[in-house]
Amino acid sequence: MEEASVGEVAPRILDPRYRLTVIGIVAVVTVVAMEAMAVTTVMPTVVRSLHGRRFYSWGFTAYLLADVVGMVDAGQRTDRDGPTPSLVGGMVLFAVGLTVAASATDIWMFLAGRVLQGFGGGALIVALYVVIARALPPSLHGRAFTLTSAAWVVPSLVGPALAGLVASTIGWRWVFGGMAPIALAGALILVPCLRSLTTDTDTATEGNRRRLGRSWVTGLQLAVGLGALQEAAQLANWWSLALLAAGVGLCAAPLHRLLPTGTLRLAPGLATVVALRGLVACAFFGAEAYIPLTLTRLQGGTAR
Repeated sequence: MEEASVGEVAPRILDPRYRLTVIGIVAVVTVVAMEAMAVTTVMPTVVRSLHGRRFYSWGFTAYLLADVVGMVDAGQRTDRDGPTPSLVGGMVLFAVGLTVAASATDIWMFLAGRVLQGFGGGALIVALYVVIARALPPSLHGRAFTLTSAAWVVPSLVGPALAGLVASTIGWRWVFGGMAPIALAGALILVPCLRSLTTDTDTATEGNRRRLGRSWVTGLQLAVGLGALQEAAQLANWWSLALLAAGVGLCAAPLHRLLPTGTLRLAPGLATVVALRGLVACAFFGAEAYIPLTLTRLQGGTAR
């Protein structure tokens, strides 16, 4: 799309030609954000119900590790096939994961659902950025990204309270199952926009297929390495050292490929920005995950 010429009225974010696309994007992000906020509130109830307190942290880690794989894969796949497969497929996987988690009979089934959610969530978020870049003019990109950030605000304010109310009245399973149809509806809103987006016909080359395969290897290697570090932090024996060494070794090569040069030594510029964002994210997600557990186990609180 072209920017507005001199003398023309600059397009607005809710112009009729962009309105449905913007609504769909905000709806998808809102569903993902609502799920993320809700899970932190009900996770203590979930692990108690499924007798899986030992795997409390894995309820979050399973999602985040699969999310890494989904994002790395979608980055290559959207270059090759456009955003439609990753967005629609990601939303379907996300909804299936919600359904599996809602119907879980044990902690392993619940974690499998979280993995599916992570794959889907990582893929659809990357695809949404591509939709913004291709479906909206450059003059609206900043406003679109502002709206996607704002879409996290309402879920952050009402998500935990609403999830606690649902969990304490009709059960924690409805926190997951109730969002599955909403997730699919968000993807359907974007279908008309996705049909209008074109994909380069010469991108599906052998080289691109090899890069897509390498992206899967990179994502899986990083996820396994981070998972080993997670488990090493929980064990209090000599196996922790072995897992720590294995995790660092597995993460080294993928991080070298994915991060800007100099990130680990805080080189000036983008590298330091990425490193600090990572540290802030670790602090935020760590506190977000364990505050509900502290309140319920040590202070005698409830999900509500």
